[in-house]
Amino acid sequence: SYSRAGITQLRLPTLDYCSPTAQQLEAGLEFIRNQPPGCSVYVHCKAGRGRAGTMLMAYLITDKDLSPDAAQQELLRVRPHVSPRLYKRPSVREISRRKKQRVMLERSRAMQEAEGRTSLEPPPPLHGIVPPMGGAPFAGGQEQPGTI
Repeated sequence: SYSRAGITQLRLPTLDYCSPTAQQLEAGLEFIRNQPPGCSVYVHCKAGRGRAGTMLMAYLITDKDLSPDAAQQELLRVRPHVSPRLYKRPSVREISRRKKQRVMLERSRAMQEAEGRTSLEPPPPLHGIVPPMGGAPFAGGQEQPGTI
């Protein structure tokens, strides 16, 4: 048995010629991330063309910061028999979308921390610093002629 040999496994049942769902890919990614540092992870399916490649593509996108196109090229470089259209699979596109969303949120939080804000509160208003739309500053609700 695998466990007696010190091997842990995760099975993500997926029909032949079908793609793992985004949820299955997330579960696989979590499993990979929870392995000890320096540990090898073996990802496989029956033919090694689609399902395993999709899992590896998700890993390259999320953990190695490759774009879907770059991940596809890397997979083809290492394993030429992998399906050349994995990057178009809906689950891969969803994983890529989620990655972009996480990156945007992390950047937003980092910017707020740099500004001394700790939550996702809106920035302070800019009135008094930047003239309102239309170009001219307002004084008491009246436009002042000749000012910009």
